[in-house]
Amino acid sequence: MQARSRLDDGAEDNDFFSRVSGDEAFGLSLDDLEALADASNLIGRAPEQVDVFLRSEVDPLLRGFDPGHGAELRV
Repeated sequence: MQARSRLDDGAEDNDFFSRVSGDEAFGLSLDDLEALADASNLIGRAPEQVDVFLRSEVDPLLRGFDPGHGAELRV
């Protein structure tokens, strides 16, 4: 709550992780918290799902696309 209040009062930096890592009750270092917040650990199967979608839905549509007739493809 204190970190949020600081931001609401105009602080430019968010010191939430510093506060949590400094509290022995959590037992987490700043490195631990930064690793937990790494977005690549939070996306689950999204990359694989996108690949499947592209192969099964988009690729077939692109196979029939002929850019030579003035059509424009926008993605």
